[in-house]
Amino acid sequence: MIYVYKLTMLVFFSLFISGICLSQVSINSDGSNPDPNAMLEIKSNNKGLLLPRLDYNNRPATPVEGLLIYVIANGPYGEGLYFGTGTNWVKVGTMNATIGQPGGGGIVFYIDLTGLHGLAATPQDQGAGEWGCNGTLIGPGANHFGLLEGDLNTTAIVAGCVGPSAARTCDTLTLNGYSDWYLPSADELDSLRVHSAVVGGWALNQWAWSSTEWDAGGSVFVSNDPGFNPYWIVTKSYTGARIRCIRKF
Repeated sequence: MIYVYKLTMLVFFSLFISGICLSQVSINSDGSNPDPNAMLEIKSNNKGLLLPRLDYNNRPATPVEGLLIYVIANGPYGEGLYFGTGTNWVKVGTMNATIGQPGGGGIVFYIDLTGLHGLAATPQDQGAGEWGCNGTLIGPGANHFGLLEGDLNTTAIVAGCVGPSAARTCDTLTLNGYSDWYLPSADELDSLRVHSAVVGGWALNQWAWSSTEWDAGGSVFVSNDPGFNPYWIVTKSYTGARIRCIRKF
């Protein structure tokens, strides 16, 4: 009889403990119960909460709304905390952006469909100079034309071109607390040209380098002269084109 009683109490106690674990959880070192309003409460005086750290390329493709991850590589807007909206990923700490406003370490000139992310340019250019490596073919890695692709070109150019280059100027730039600047692709630079009146820093009749390679001896640069087609191909050794760096935010 005593054995049955003890067994019954053990089962009851186990169910009671299980019930607590399935309702609210407190992780701490002082044995305290969780706050009544919290499903999970973590207490510590000297430790933090470590979220999953992922390469953005390995993220869940269809994130449930509210899902959190910390991106350590290939994030479209840099490393940091991202949350799922149910359809896409948004980096924490962003807000609705407006073209021409200060933001992202520079001046905003492009905003994506979320209204939270986009591209910012440095307030002024970084001087003028050669595209770099005239006669050297960087190849497919530097053939990107599209929006949000100039960083791919820049990475390929820096890896394949020894010595000074417009891409390296941006890649090594640290400005306003950011060090992930890059030389814009042809379409990114054209977007900056379209909004140059509100962004500033790019005068009429000036030319600027894109990071888009054409061939071993030439690259694409963009004109801010309304009388000309904005896209031109010129030798990489030309020294008169300006260098304007951008970054994703």
